Amino acid sequence: PSGTAHQIMPPRFALDYLSSAIFAFHTRDSFARDYEALGLRVVYFTSPEEMLALGHNARSVVCTDSFPSHLWQTWMTGTVVVLSQQNAKQVVHPGFARSQVVDSTAPCVKCRSRVRLSPTDACDAGQVFCKTWADPNFIRSFHMAIGETYPFHIAAQ
Repeated sequence: PSGTAHQIMPPRFALDYLSSAIFAFHTRDSFARDYEALGLRVVYFTSPEEMLALGHNARSVVCTDSFPSHLWQTWMTGTVVVLSQQNAKQVVHPGFARSQVVDSTAPCVKCRSRVRLSPTDACDAGQVFCKTWADPNFIRSFHMAIGETYPFHIAAQ
């Protein structure tokens, strides 16, 4: 669910919308502890091969716009790529199904990629987690992409 920049899926989002999922983190990613603290199932990998082996028998894989998404786009048809800091043209393979891409709704996308040096480092917009994760339209698109019924109605504007 993460990467070294600010594309990480907030732990609270994971708990609210993917509580039965298994979350795979690189062993050096300190955000895994935040997921574990919320009672979410976490597994670790040290290499791309280990990561792919972890998801080999999965029904689906949900990944953010990070290095693993590039591997999963070519490895598994049940992949959903959830974008926060980049747009699809920059990080999604042209042959990948657009119905399996959740585009960022953040007003500042495409943001400058900055490495997180600590869990409290903010992006240029002053956010630790991208604004897109709290947007109701983004959440609705997320549920549609993973094949779940959206839990509430969004009124037209």
